[in-house]
Parts: sequence; C-alpha cells; structure tokens
Amino acid sequence: MNARFTMQLRAAAMVLCLTGTFTSPLYGQEKIGSDYIPSDAMLTAVFSVRETMKSPIVEMYPVEIVEAMGKENIGVLPSEVDRVKVIVGVPGPTPPMVAVVFSLNRDLALGDLKEGLIDMEDAIDIDSKPCYPLVASPDMIVHLKDSRTVILASANYMESVLDAGETGSTDGVLAQLSGATPHRGNLSVLLAVEPVRPMVNGFIQFQSQQIPPEFRDLTKIPDLLDATLIQLDLEDSEAGFRVVMLARDEESSDELLAIAEKSIERGRQMGVAAMTEDMQGDDAVTQASRQYVDRMADQITSILKPIKQGRRLTIQTSSQYGVATQGILVGLLLPAVQAAREAARRMSSSNNMKQFGLAFHNYHAAYGRLPGTIHSESGEPLLSWRVQILPFIEQQPLYSRFHLDEPWDSEHNRQLISQMPEIYVDPRLTLEPGQTVYQTPVGENTIANPGETTRFREILDGLSYTIMIVETNAENAVVWTKPSDIEIDLNDPTAFMRGRPGVHATLGDGAVKFLTENIDPETFKALLTKSGKEPVQF
Repeated sequence: MNARFTMQLRAAAMVLCLTGTFTSPLYGQEKIGSDYIPSDAMLTAVFSVRETMKSPIVEMYPVEIVEAMGKENIGVLPSEVDRVKVIVGVPGPTPPMVAVVFSLNRDLALGDLKEGLIDMEDAIDIDSKPCYPLVASPDMIVHLKDSRTVILASANYMESVLDAGETGSTDGVLAQLSGATPHRGNLSVLLAVEPVRPMVNGFIQFQSQQIPPEFRDLTKIPDLLDATLIQLDLEDSEAGFRVVMLARDEESSDELLAIAEKSIERGRQMGVAAMTEDMQGDDAVTQASRQYVDRMADQITSILKPIKQGRRLTIQTSSQYGVATQGILVGLLLPAVQAAREAARRMSSSNNMKQFGLAFHNYHAAYGRLPGTIHSESGEPLLSWRVQILPFIEQQPLYSRFHLDEPWDSEHNRQLISQMPEIYVDPRLTLEPGQTVYQTPVGENTIANPGETTRFREILDGLSYTIMIVETNAENAVVWTKPSDIEIDLNDPTAFMRGRPGVHATLGDGAVKFLTENIDPETFKALLTKSGKEPVQF
C-alpha cells in the first residue's frame, strides 16, 4: 500500500469521525471546500460575511461603521462579500505562507479598489496570471481570478494557491478534510495537525525546560490529535459554538479527555483564586460573593466539559449564555491566559539568551577568547560586550556605526543607544528605551572579571556548570552600550534576583536554564565561579 493511498484512507477516516457518518444530517450542507487549498496547507477558515451581517444577532453592533470603513479603505462594502476563505501553509524558513479568497456578490474590477491600495504599475506574472503587490505590504499580492473572486496571498504562496484552484486537487490531509467537512453557521476553522506535528513537537522539546510544570501535560496534545474543527453559529440557540477535537485513536482520545478535564479544572481554580483574592473577611456579603464566584465557576466548568464519542471530543455551548456569562468566562480564564502569556514571554527571553550563548561561542572561535568590554589603548572601558558581539547577532551594520575608540556616552555613540536591537529587550519587563537586564556576572572568579580575558579552557568547573550571562531585575538594568554589568556579592549571590520569580542564565556550553528565586545560594555561587571546584546539582 503506497504512502499516498494510506494518507487518503487516513483522511477519509478523519472526515467520518469529524462529521459523524455520511448519513448525518450535516451531510449535504455547504462544505468548507478543498478549493484553493495546496497540499502543504495546515489550516483553513471560512467566514460567511454577508449572512453574518444580516443576522439579527449583530443588530446592536456598529454595522454602518464597518461598511463605511470597508468602502473608505478598500473600495468594497463588507456586505458585498459573500464569503472569505483563509488558507495557511505550514511554517518554514521562508516568510509566512497565507492566502485569503474573497467571494463577492457583485462584479468587481481592480479599478474599483481604493486608489493607491495596489501597485498597478508593477505587475507580477504567475503562470500568465497578472498579480499586483499591495503598496503597504509588497510581500502580499492580489489576483483577480474573475469578476467575483479576489485572491490575496503571500508572494511565495500565490502560485500554489492558484494551482490548487485550477486543478481542484485534493492532495494533502487538509484539502481532503475540507472537501467533506460541512461549513456550519457563520464561521468554520479546520486545523490538520499531521502537517505540523514534527515541527510542533520539535519546538516543544526545544522549550521543554521553560514550560511551567503545571502546563507540561498540554505538550502531549500534538501527539494525540489528528484535527480540530471550530464552528460558530449565531442563529443556533442550542449549539452556537462548538469545538471538535479528533484524536488519533481511542486510546489517545481517553488521554486527551483527561488532559482537557484537568486543564479546565486548573483554569477554574486559577480563576476563582484570582477573583476571590481581595475578598477578605467573613461578613455575609463577602461570603456570598465567594459563593457566587464558586457557583459561576462550577456552571462554566460544566459548560466546557468535553463530550467523548469514539475518537471525537466535543465542547459545545448554547447561545443562550449571554454577555454576562461570557464576561464571567473571560474573568475565569484570564489568569490562565496571563500564565500562558508569561510562559510565552519567558520562552522569548530564553531564546534571546540562547542567541547570546551562540554569539559567545562564535566570538571565541574567531578570536580565541570570550567577548568582554571594549577598552581604549590606555585601558579605559569604552563600550560593553553587548556592542562587541553585534556582528555575531546579525547586527554588523549597527556595529560599523560605532566609534570604537570613544566611550559609550560620547556625542556620536550616544546617538546609537536608541538603536538597541530587539534581542536585548526582556519581554517580561518595562524599561526605559535603550536599557537591558542581560548582563554578565562580575565578581571574584566569575567569567567576566574586569581587566581579565577569559578562554574556555580556563573554565575548570566545566562549561555546563558555569554561568556566562544572567537576567537581572529592572532595578539593575543598564544602558545596553555602557560597559557595566551586574556585580555579584558572593556572600549574598542571589540578591540581584529579588523582585523576580526567577531568572534565566546562559551557561558556558550555551544552554539556558531558568533558576528560581528559591535556588540554594551555595549552588548559585558555585554556578557563578569558573574554577571553584564546587560540586553542582540543579
């Protein structure tokens, strides 16, 4: 049995599980459709624009303003758009691959679009089809397929989208799923996990140490899922919103259910804790307030409880839950969202520090020593190591603009402080422009002792057990070009960590570790010194 046939069988099985059976009441409805979906696509979404704008549910929304903005900024009224289809390709080394197909209910010519929206003078020929760059974003191009179909796509994706539209091919898991999955209600979003599973698992493995322990069970989800379908129907009072998760098999669905229920309960606990944090006291009103939060948390947890049917897990909510319930739901989920956002910021900072570690190693390979302060001929410190590694973090043009024989605050160099690369921004802190918390620890027997040059062979404790770079707190932030770093008092080595739940540290081997504020001071002291010969366990 060849691979393509196996993939088709697997996709057919997914379709049957997502839609029930071919005798389901859903069968025969309008489909999401495989049109314009290349074989490498991972996600598609269909939005019924005109039907949504006609719905009584949206009467209280500023429809007139939306219409006016569409006419003013694009030249097309939203009510003239029947359907919008979005296609997203698998991410890779190239820029994002995305396409949007607009299906109109009136004839359109390119001249109807707002003047200056597209570059009519610089047409791009793709398979003898003229495409025009967006003036505001030349990487996106527009093609008028016919008088009622407009395609907007990444320049590197338009050819694949047009080919899929011409041939009606159903190659690829997403195309096969979309061709048989009904478009129900106002919005349908379909994600095929298989095309991105290796990439997602690789990212999770790369970032595993940065994910808080309470969220690590969520990292199993990509291996348990085949596809996810999200649908919104404003007119359906019984099942207005639903999420269908299709597991790889029965065993996976059981594990997925356990993770979903655990995550919902965790979100409930975090939400209740956040909302009752300031409800102190035992008076009747305070007790009643806590009871109300508990009751609403129980109700919303019940709403979100997944229903298991074979390989499918379905979360379905009724539109009878109005704005008030939605507000409570947001309030309960907000702490979980904030925790996830903090985890994302932590990952971003970790990535910055991984880049620093790579730059240090590349610098050492080039010069036989670790980067440090840039000095004058007389030994006066002028600029920081953060300036010295600029060529090794793809910032050679910026490095070339510095006067390396002048101090960081000279009339010329001072003008470059505002040009601080994004890599020096800690996403978890709000600092003055040009300031950073990424520093080398300075102190007795550390890697960055003033006036000393350090080579890897001099790090006798081992590269994996010696810190090169640390995050500090906002109080210790410095101007990124200034030859100043965090001075460590080895009698109180964790003092600079106070005010943060923990800090990232780049070790000599380039690995990045998150060290919590509760780390044993002696262990941290051992990590700071390069030749103390202390045993380290962390």
